[in-house]
Order: sequence, then C-alpha cells, then structure tokens
Amino acid sequence: MSGFKKNSHALIAVYGDTKDKVITKALSLYLPDRDIRIMEPDSVETLEIAAQNSVLTFIALSGKNDPNFSLGPKLQKNHLISADIVGFCLEGSGLAMIETLSKGFDGCVSQSDTEKIEFKQYLAKRIEKGSRRLESMIQEEEYKRLSDALSIAPVSMIVFDADKRAVFVSDHYFRAYPRIAPRMIRGLRVYDAFEMMAHEEGIDQEDERYAKIRQFWHSLSGSIEFTLDNGTSYRLKAIALPSNRGTLVMGQNISSYRDEL
Repeated sequence: MSGFKKNSHALIAVYGDTKDKVITKALSLYLPDRDIRIMEPDSVETLEIAAQNSVLTFIALSGKNDPNFSLGPKLQKNHLISADIVGFCLEGSGLAMIETLSKGFDGCVSQSDTEKIEFKQYLAKRIEKGSRRLESMIQEEEYKRLSDALSIAPVSMIVFDADKRAVFVSDHYFRAYPRIAPRMIRGLRVYDAFEMMAHEEGIDQEDERYAKIRQFWHSLSGSIEFTLDNGTSYRLKAIALPSNRGTLVMGQNISSYRDEL
C-alpha cells in the first residue's frame, strides 16, 4: 500500500542505520526546533512508502560495494517521492562526495560532517525544501482525486475565484469542448470562458439566447435554463463560496426532465 498521508509533523526516513543509531542520534541532535519525527523502515518496500511521506530521506552507505547504493536511483524513479535522497557515508567507508552523487543521490554527508555546527543549517534547508515539495505534491494528488471523482458526477462544475478567474474545471467541459480544452486552464477569465463556449455552440450576439446566458456568466449569480441547437437542455446555477472566496457554477443536463413535461 502506498500514497500520501497528511501528518501534523514532518517525517524524515532513515534506512540502514548502525546498531548504535549513528544517523538517528546525529539528526536528533541537530533537528530544528519543531515537531519532526524520524522513521526507520526495515525493508526496501517500507522505505519507499516512508520516503513518499517524508521531507528528507537518509540512506546509510558503508563502502563502495554497499548494496544500498542501488536505492538512490531506485527511489529517484518513483514519481511519488519528492524528498531529497541523501547518502550518509559512515565512518571508515572511504567514500567521496562526488562518487556518491554520481550514483544517483541528491546529496551526501559524512559522519564527520555531523560534528560540525554547519550541519544544522544544512539539515534545516533540506527539510524546508522537502516540506515545500511534499505539500505541493499532496495538493496535486488531492486535486487529481477531486477531479477524478467529479468527472463521473452527474453535474459539471467550474470554480471561479473572487476575481472571476477559473481555479477548477471539471472534465465534463473538456469532453464537451475538446477543441478549446487546452485553453480552459487555471486563471481563465469568466468572460473569455463564456465567449469560447458560446462560439463552440454557435450562439452569437444575434441569437436571442446570447444576452441571457451572457448575463448569467458575467454576474455569476442566480440560475438559468436554456436549450442548445442539438436539443440538449441545461440548467446552470451559481453558488457563492464562503468568505467571499469565489463562486461555484454547477451545470446539469435537464433534457429528460423537460421531455417529461
């Protein structure tokens, strides 16, 4: 089982630590003053899961022939891992930084480095970088999950921010308007969205439906019902979001309902 989990604290993964917990002890000594927990996965499988939810991952390296060298590039290929993969060269390993980096690691620290005060700054920067990346990836995953769920919903949705620019467009619109789909992106103005869709449906300014539909989209308020040239009828409803954060426009095919009247 894999995937992202929201945590109230940042996580650091440590793999292959010594019996004396050299890496864990070094990290605990220099960790910034915030809630950060260290995980110690005991297999490659659990390492991958841990790395997906971590802001930083350390892998112990004891020498040139250490099998852990293969884990750098392996984890790099996992698109769900946003954390830097840092090789931790144990005392007596005889490994050079350039050698470790060339094996597919994002960074390299030696055991002697942890005895320097600069290591705390190094650690803080890596954690901050990893935190930003992980948060961004989690948001992207949540957006995709929401988009997938809404794509099979019976209603279409577009969310506009307070400046009337699109921040979310459900797949219904991409399927309905494949030619303009590449232009229906985040930041699209509501006025441009209306004009593009009206053009695709063959509704120009001379059409009696144009002014009515235009008023709805420009005001982003109330509701409207209309029928397209192909006989399909729709109902659109604008719903203001809490705290003046924008507007949700919901669209529903009401053709079957009208046919029953």
